[in-house]
Amino acid sequence: MVTQRASFYLCLLVILITQATAEPDDQYPVCLSRGGDYAPNSTYHTNLNTVLSRLTSNTQIDYGFYNSSYGQDSDRVYATGLCRGDVSRHTCLTCLNNSSFFLLKNCPHQKEAVGFGGYDKCILHYADQSMFSYQDSSFRFYFWEETNVTNWDQYSYVLNQLLSRLRVKAATSNSNLNRKFAAGNATVPTPSSQTIYAVVQCYPDLTAAECNDCLIGAFSEIPKNCNNRSGCGVTILSCNFRYENSSFYEPTPDTITLQFSPQGSPSPTPSITSNSSESTYHGKSSKSQAVNAKYVVAPILFFVGLLILICIYLRVRKPTKHFESETMVDDEIKLVVSSQFDFDTIRVATNNFSDANKLGQGGFGPVYRGHSSINKK
Repeated sequence: MVTQRASFYLCLLVILITQATAEPDDQYPVCLSRGGDYAPNSTYHTNLNTVLSRLTSNTQIDYGFYNSSYGQDSDRVYATGLCRGDVSRHTCLTCLNNSSFFLLKNCPHQKEAVGFGGYDKCILHYADQSMFSYQDSSFRFYFWEETNVTNWDQYSYVLNQLLSRLRVKAATSNSNLNRKFAAGNATVPTPSSQTIYAVVQCYPDLTAAECNDCLIGAFSEIPKNCNNRSGCGVTILSCNFRYENSSFYEPTPDTITLQFSPQGSPSPTPSITSNSSESTYHGKSSKSQAVNAKYVVAPILFFVGLLILICIYLRVRKPTKHFESETMVDDEIKLVVSSQFDFDTIRVATNNFSDANKLGQGGFGPVYRGHSSINKK
């Protein structure tokens, strides 16, 4: 009983720790006030839960873009989910489900919210108005590396060349793939040969012109928010881009690779402008933070794994131990019944330990055959 109770509490501890560690710290919920609030348990609240649960239910979609709506009139809820073009379907659905949980937890009353999972692996957006077409929105979301580059002029020149190529490719992507996504890398011609990795993406329902325009607007944020940063990302509701000096995406056969020969001075950085107004939300993506997180999470995962193994062992071992306990009880009962004979009774039954009744020699002495008063051996 004690073992069962200990096993139960140990398993409960494993579940709690697993849930705590399963909440990734790279989830960024953004609660927007422009749509107003909804009341708990209201029709809008019910419709919101319904549309989020239905959002990823279409098993025919394998290109990482989901959209759905539910309800009537002012209680109608619209939702979209977009996953980065290189992530698997399983990773995509997991990311969107986590974002849904975090949004509802952190934005419990706002009618509109945006969730970013895995920095940019997925984007979940719901609102009380349609968003199934291009939006020249003032919404901006940034994240960046804490480290700076030594020669930003040269770095930004290569970066802009790479982003320009990726923009064209994403805007004119093969419509059969239902993706407007492009990834690539370029090497900065410095003694250290630093490589820049980047991805750009638009919502698949945008036209080529809308995708191109949206990405240009996103690139225009670089001088204001990404200057000297070795990595940075900008998201507008209809498109986004990200660059780093280490690989963060899964390469594909159509991944672009650019090579630049060393040059005395880089060409002027292209000037990209946008007339959109600005409402900003800032986040950070720091490699030092990622490294620290790795060393913190690794022992926790090891500890959780050890607890899970112990829990499994106890659950598997419990029936065997229970069965053995029952067997041991039966043996003890039989032993007690068979030992109710005094010495005189045994002496008479063996004819005073006659050699004629001796059966052999055991580990504890000679063994005799005896007859009781009721003629039982």
